[in-house]
Amino acid sequence: MPVRAEHFVQYVYKRQPPSGAHGKGRLRTTLDAGLQQIVQTILDNRLEDLSNRGAKNGAVLIVDHRRNEILAWVNSGAGLDDVPASWIDAVTTPRQPGSTLKPLLYALTLEKGWTAATMVDDSPLSEPVGRGLHSYHNYSRIHYGPLRVREALGNSLNIPAVRAIQFVGVDEFLACLHELGIRSLQQHPDYYGDGLALGNGEITLLELVQAYTVLARQGTYHPLKFFMAEEFRQEETCRIFSAETASLIGNILSDPEARRLEFGNGGLLRFPVQTAVKTGTSSDYRDAWAVGFNHGFTVGVWVGNLDHDATDGITGANGPALVLRSVMAELNRHLETRPLYLSPRLVQAEICRDTGLQADGHCTSLSEWFVPGNGPKTETVQAKDLRPVYLRHPTQGMQLAMDPRIADDREAFVFRLANLKTNRKVDWYVDDKRVATTRTGEYVWPLQRGVHSVRARMWPAGSGQFQDT
Repeated sequence: MPVRAEHFVQYVYKRQPPSGAHGKGRLRTTLDAGLQQIVQTILDNRLEDLSNRGAKNGAVLIVDHRRNEILAWVNSGAGLDDVPASWIDAVTTPRQPGSTLKPLLYALTLEKGWTAATMVDDSPLSEPVGRGLHSYHNYSRIHYGPLRVREALGNSLNIPAVRAIQFVGVDEFLACLHELGIRSLQQHPDYYGDGLALGNGEITLLELVQAYTVLARQGTYHPLKFFMAEEFRQEETCRIFSAETASLIGNILSDPEARRLEFGNGGLLRFPVQTAVKTGTSSDYRDAWAVGFNHGFTVGVWVGNLDHDATDGITGANGPALVLRSVMAELNRHLETRPLYLSPRLVQAEICRDTGLQADGHCTSLSEWFVPGNGPKTETVQAKDLRPVYLRHPTQGMQLAMDPRIADDREAFVFRLANLKTNRKVDWYVDDKRVATTRTGEYVWPLQRGVHSVRARMWPAGSGQFQDT
């Protein structure tokens, strides 16, 4: 039996072993004993380095996605008495995934019409939660304004991700995650809301790695193998994303230039062999993740505390990323390496760096990949232009509190429309009385006590017809 693989064996015994997978008292799994031991050492050594920052637990899962086989299933300490909660299998324990779901979200946006050059607005954003408002912010607290999807994903920015899930819909993204094998998210879409884009649910390392193998395998889902048996036949495979979408996401995640705003051009995320890499950090630094894939292997790493204690500022980039890098180096050591798959159907075109539009010779340009038939635009098409216009603030049933420290006649609330194109006439109505006309999707309303209704009437340019919301 492979070295120190107790958790894996416990897990597979809960499943029905296939005929021929065991005999003479042995369970024939796909684990590589030598690799298991090496990764165990890598993980334990890294956790020792991080112990002064409050991290006590970790896990690593390695998959050969060419054969769909799990090669290593490693928990820190592997049952040692001096490692807290080492008897708990961190590979199958649900935790908050932070930003690691963003590549899967952006893959869905590409399937629905976005491109790597679609412009997404990274500006301050407040969204309704229940009867109140929640303000979103990026990790660095910096806002970059309009950005291309490649930059938004590469820099793992939160506000563009929220706009992305608003485009595809929380229900559709949740359904997509289920198709990818992430079944721990069993609540209604309304339970997660837009925060699902930022990892507010809980999933397992096993589910996360399974989902990333879909990106690594050109968009197709293949159930992972646990047993070595010729008689074993896995369930049917299925296509989740197109090969063009999957390879484009991999191309973005392996592009150092795409992440320079938040991560710089160098560092641990720049691998010597082309590797798609994503990190994630949950609220209060309780979970730190690093997941990636190259031409042959998909690897996921989790670092944190199984008792849910927060760490001292450990992020995916400064914690598990070094484990991921070391594991990938070990996997590549004795193999002929290759670049990531890039669909031959993708076409390259020159675009303006700052607008995402087709290059016209009057802008700083760069090359971008596009799916045939969905190339660069000649006029600005931002993400908001692909979505319906609706009243974002206020929402149905929203409750506002007057601030006793401010005079009532100085308090105000911003009415805001989502996805409205610029320079459109809007009439604003409160309690069915028109109170203002603007040329933007916002109006600052003097706050008044009582129960009120709000309505916006939009007048498309050059049209005598209106649309109410």
